[in-house]
Amino acid sequence: MRARFSLVLLACLGALPAHAQLRRATGGVAAPVASRAVPGSAYALELAPGALGLSPSWELAALHVQGRRAGDEGADAPLPFDLRGNTLAFVAPLGAGVAVGASVDWIRGDLRGDRGRVSLGLGFAPARRVFGLGLVLRQHAGGGADGVTSLDLGLALRPHRRLALALTAHDLLAPTGLDGAEGATRGTYVLASELRLFGDDALTLGATLAADTAGDVAVAGRFDVRVPRLGRARVAVEAERLGDDAQVFRVLGGLAVDVGRGRAEGGVIAGDGVRDLAGYAGLRLRGASAPEGMPTGQVVQEFTVAGSGTRAILGLLARLDAARRDRRVAGVLLRMRAGRLPLSRAQEIREAVVALEAAGKPVACLLQAATGGEILACGAASRRVMEPAGYVRLLGPSSEILSARGLLERAGVRADFVRIGRYKSAVELYQEEAPTEPALTQRQAFLDDAWERLQGDLAADFDRTPEAVAELIDAGPFEFPGALEAGLVDGAAEPAAAGAALRDLFGRRRIVRATSPRLPTTSGLPRRVAVIVIDGSIVDGENQDVPLVGIRRSGARTLVPVIEAARRDATVAAVVLRVDSPGGSALASDQIWRAVRRLAAEKPVVASMGAVAASGGYYVASPATEIWATPTTLTGSIGVFFGKADVGPLAARLGVGVTPVTRGQRAGASSMYRSFTGDERAALAVLVRGSYRRFLHRVAGSRDLTPREVHAVAQGRIWSGEAAAARGLVDRLGGFTAALARAKALAGVPDDVEVAYVPARPSGLLGLARQLVTRGRAPALGTTDEAPPPALEAPLGLAPGTLAFVDALAGGTNGPLALLPFVVTP
Repeated sequence: MRARFSLVLLACLGALPAHAQLRRATGGVAAPVASRAVPGSAYALELAPGALGLSPSWELAALHVQGRRAGDEGADAPLPFDLRGNTLAFVAPLGAGVAVGASVDWIRGDLRGDRGRVSLGLGFAPARRVFGLGLVLRQHAGGGADGVTSLDLGLALRPHRRLALALTAHDLLAPTGLDGAEGATRGTYVLASELRLFGDDALTLGATLAADTAGDVAVAGRFDVRVPRLGRARVAVEAERLGDDAQVFRVLGGLAVDVGRGRAEGGVIAGDGVRDLAGYAGLRLRGASAPEGMPTGQVVQEFTVAGSGTRAILGLLARLDAARRDRRVAGVLLRMRAGRLPLSRAQEIREAVVALEAAGKPVACLLQAATGGEILACGAASRRVMEPAGYVRLLGPSSEILSARGLLERAGVRADFVRIGRYKSAVELYQEEAPTEPALTQRQAFLDDAWERLQGDLAADFDRTPEAVAELIDAGPFEFPGALEAGLVDGAAEPAAAGAALRDLFGRRRIVRATSPRLPTTSGLPRRVAVIVIDGSIVDGENQDVPLVGIRRSGARTLVPVIEAARRDATVAAVVLRVDSPGGSALASDQIWRAVRRLAAEKPVVASMGAVAASGGYYVASPATEIWATPTTLTGSIGVFFGKADVGPLAARLGVGVTPVTRGQRAGASSMYRSFTGDERAALAVLVRGSYRRFLHRVAGSRDLTPREVHAVAQGRIWSGEAAAARGLVDRLGGFTAALARAKALAGVPDDVEVAYVPARPSGLLGLARQLVTRGRAPALGTTDEAPPPALEAPLGLAPGTLAFVDALAGGTNGPLALLPFVVTP
């Protein structure tokens, strides 16, 4: 309905006779092609004071206009409108919907002589981004307005994201005679509208109708289109005093280009045909803007934490960070439904909760059957409430070491591997009946670190000693009454009545379901941060997804072009390399390593390690400018192995005969129907040792260590993020949000900069089908203003890394492997 109304309004305004005095006697320099309904912060002082309170951020603008008159009069002849001068304007929101502004103009060479003015403005928006009021008081000196004091009042409305309206009364003191101009000025009343045809700023149309106290009428129309990677192209037509013999027509054209938070703009103004001609150039600098697309006013955002996959967690963290920065968000409600949540990812959510609480935005968690990971994630929240029939399963960190040698032998399958590194234990699943002493030792050391960190974090959140936390964990699990008595939850709440249960925390603010944050759209050459996600096993070839069992494969053939695109793209200021991978192909890892190294030589690259960034996952992260990990990230495992499964005994048991036909001494070495010969094993050992040495040198060169120093912490040994930081393998401890903030700081870009998440993963069956159809096409960074949607989750609920070894083999990897598959959940 509102859209139809705006179309009718535009048609009516276009049919009316022209605009009154758009260039008033008390006006400033000729404004550039700008909306008179949504003029932008600084230009609102001149064009629409009612929009001052709607300013999303502070803005500083400088404008210069230089004009000439063609013909006999010469270039220095006076012009009939203000086409020579400069203006400097500043607007800043103060909070609570209040904004202030000021501007200085000095104009020379027009018909009224040289003059200047100082303007002070005040705006108020009781319903942010919907309704605004404003006034501007001006003092004039020189020219025909010497000593004049003028007052402008304005009203701005934004009833729909497609429509904006503004009503402005200029020179309100003129009709009363209180302006000191002795009748030399007129009052002018302007009604302006703007229509965003697609709901954003891709294409906008504007129309303006004005009338003054002398009876003159004027109209104007404007066309504004966003040109990708270039800027905004703008054209406007103005007509004044159409019912008069001295009719005035003008055509304005301009181009605006955004670079980060700055905007450069320029254009021409032609009047009376081309008799009067001017050019303008301006610069604008603005602060951080809040995201758009949510209800106005102070609200509580509701998030459902339903998945623990890499993309699901990244999407959640991006949305929580947007809520932290959005001035309209007063608090956050987390509905915890994640279930099995790895310890590292729980710490990342906890980090986001801590940041929200520090920003003065209380967080409440609504729990069902809470796991230890969910309790850790919500430990720092202001309130934890639980369904009356809920319970808490806080049982401490654990992992399992499987040994399948006996099963394989009974099935008639022999595992045949060559490995480097006494701690490289991935192959023990298939070769040993129980874990070896080095494998068990490193697993226990990792769990010791995870246990100590879990106790420390919960002790800080619940104001207890680590020993008391250990006793509490040992006493679990708890039903709701026991959890309440133990202080793990603060009360009960029905899911449908969470608002009433949390009223003492959030007041009567509305709880609204969170959607993807839509950041302000920019044009021109905006600077942005690219997040390149490497999740699942690393394989040769392209990215692949097997959703039924939750398998993700990150292929070098997909990732390398994406990394190269980020390096070449001038708009990408920094890159976050999000690694949530146990590794895989040594060849693919090296290809990605080389691409990351080239990227880091030109732009800041911050590696953010998820639950697992081990072996090949550490390989690809090592050349980053900085490496960030959570304290319980499983990383390290610098080592290599190579092998195959020999199903010859199984074939014989099934009555399948195998007759090899070969040429060459080592022909058939890759056959799955026999084991390696001694000669082949020796040759493969050389290959594996070469891959291991390359791995050591890659890490040593990236981390400013010697190969000997890397070897001392390598040999396939795993480390917690905390232990890796103590040994120089990791630079800083922190989750994805902290790593992203660090990348922005290294690049010198604002906190609200656009973030692009690549490469895309299918978020549904349709997306999976599209991936199969488009396989082989060169990926591009593209643009996005939304957090990544979660990829398809495994319905079986398998922990990340459980099938990593089988997945790497099934993914077509036939060379040495750098792999370690397991995670820890509390």
